[in-house]
Amino acid sequence: MYRKLFTLVSIFILAATTYLLSSSGGKTGRTQSGCTCHGSLSAGNATISLTSNPDIFSGSGYSPGNSYTLSLTVTGGPSGTKGGFNLKPSAGTLSNAGLNAKIVGTEATQSNADSRSWTIDWTAPDASVESVTFYYAWNAVNGNFSTSGDDPTPTETKTANLQTTSVRNQDSPVIGDFHVYQNYPNPFNSETKIQYQISKAGEVKLKIFDISGKKIFQVIQNNSHAGNFYFTWNGKTNRGMAAVSGTYIYQVGFDRNIISNKLILLK
Repeated sequence: MYRKLFTLVSIFILAATTYLLSSSGGKTGRTQSGCTCHGSLSAGNATISLTSNPDIFSGSGYSPGNSYTLSLTVTGGPSGTKGGFNLKPSAGTLSNAGLNAKIVGTEATQSNADSRSWTIDWTAPDASVESVTFYYAWNAVNGNFSTSGDDPTPTETKTANLQTTSVRNQDSPVIGDFHVYQNYPNPFNSETKIQYQISKAGEVKLKIFDISGKKIFQVIQNNSHAGNFYFTWNGKTNRGMAAVSGTYIYQVGFDRNIISNKLILLK
């Protein structure tokens, strides 16, 4: 009898341990449905915030290829410091998961249940992607070895948009900064100019992408002094093929800064 009781207790402990490890080690695929395995959504008052450094959500947007540190923080819910999360961006790449976090495929989740805040780096996609939606969900747990009393949240979203340069008065540019102006004319047929301003000598690179994100044109200018300069694009690829009518993204890069904008080719 004692052997049977010991066996049953051992099985119970093993099952409970397996359940806890499967949850505490992270869950993915919950950014659409929320974490429903721990009870009803919004059972309590836990809230989760998603921020980035530098900020990409307040209107400034993201620059293609740049990296940003995302921070998720949970407040409220059951007492304690245990919980988990699931984050998935619609585009871009996750890397450098911070303490208590890990990356699984294109998603991020907790590596253990010992925290209610996490950081992950996100690298923005190329200029063909005009906006990125971040899906995230969270569960605040009380650590009582069951799902009772836990506080899962429904899925929340935040959107970041591609950073575009503002169009300044062409007659009064401000020396001492890096500016890229809207191409002119726009829309254009046979030729358009992309003016820029630099505050020191250096290499300036122009890249043009079609709407699918494929780079079709690139040129480099080496400027020996600060001032206003411009690129001219005749609507052809680097192979000399005529580009089709449509919307294109142009990027101008200088001194590790990239500014992007749209242009329209009409034939």
